[in-house]
Formats: sequence, C-alpha cells, structure tokens
Amino acid sequence: MRTDTDNQRWLSDVILTASIPIYVCLCWPAIVRRGFPEIDPFWLAMPWLWIVPIILSGLFDYDSSSRKRSIIVYTFVSSFFFCGTLVFSIPRSSSFVGMILPTLFLLGPLNLVIAFIIEKVSQYVFRLTRLHENVKRNTRVNIFLPEKKNALVVINDQSIWIFAKDGQLLQSIDYSEYPEMKLTEDTFATHH
Repeated sequence: MRTDTDNQRWLSDVILTASIPIYVCLCWPAIVRRGFPEIDPFWLAMPWLWIVPIILSGLFDYDSSSRKRSIIVYTFVSSFFFCGTLVFSIPRSSSFVGMILPTLFLLGPLNLVIAFIIEKVSQYVFRLTRLHENVKRNTRVNIFLPEKKNALVVINDQSIWIFAKDGQLLQSIDYSEYPEMKLTEDTFATHH
C-alpha cells in the first residue's frame, strides 16, 4: 500500500490538521449542552473519537520524528476540546481557563500517553498486516573498498551496488539474489 513513504508523509499531517475542526464540530454539542437539557448519546460519544485520526494518519507516516511532534500537537489541541465535554459540576459551564488547566495538567499528559500507546499498537498492526511492507526501518548501509582499488561496493538491506572508480554503476544485485550467490558483508570486509 505504501510504496513511496517520503512522498506520503505530508498526508499524515493533513489528516491530523484537518481532523481538528471536524473534531471541534463533533464535540461542540457536548461542550455547550451537557447537563440540562439532556443531550443525545450520539453527541456524548463523539469526544472519544480523538484517537481515530492518529490511527488513520499512521497509514502514511510510520515513525518519523516529525510524526511524533505532530501527534503531540494534535493530542494537546484535541485534549483542550475534550476537556470542554467533561462535566465537573451541574449546572455546567465551560470557560477557557476551565478547559486549559485540565488540558495542561491532567488530560493532556494522560491523552499523550494514550496517543503514543495507540500509535505503537497501530503501527505494530500495520506491520503485521503488511500495510507497511515496503518500509525498511534502520536500513544499514556499508561501504567497502575491495582489494582491487578501482571499485566501490555499497551494501544495504535491499541490494548490493558495485561502482567503478569513476562512479559508473557496474552491477546491481537484488537482496533476493545475493544470498543465493553466497555474498555477505564478510566477503567484502575480508578484502578491506
């Protein structure tokens, strides 16, 4: 599903950013009408959907540092509106201070822990279901200079490339082929 993850990471940010106004609209009835008169249970359930954009956006970005920052910002903004839906007293009234203090000191940090647990679990499920099949994390690249100094060998987790001294690619060997050829890093390292 994800063949070019670098070009799709922006979709993750778009999903998280676009979901904020949608989330506010879904939470608004619970923010302004909790207590009396009673609100429809449908609107009471909407504030709990704040985790859905984290899961959906994870389809397009797997585990980058920019994703972590985006999740932190999204979680604190959504926690602010989530705080407005909670009933601490009847009759109920929401104020900016009454929403920001629990966001900063209680629900924000708690929701942040929940967000990163949801993120790790969803990324694990995506890897199990091969939705992230083409993503190689922590790809290693080793460069060797063979005994003959007129070539350069580059090895990563997916292939081996052999370059001439002038930079021309002489041969490319796919990962599926080089174990069959009994080529390993040790083969090249012994000549280093």
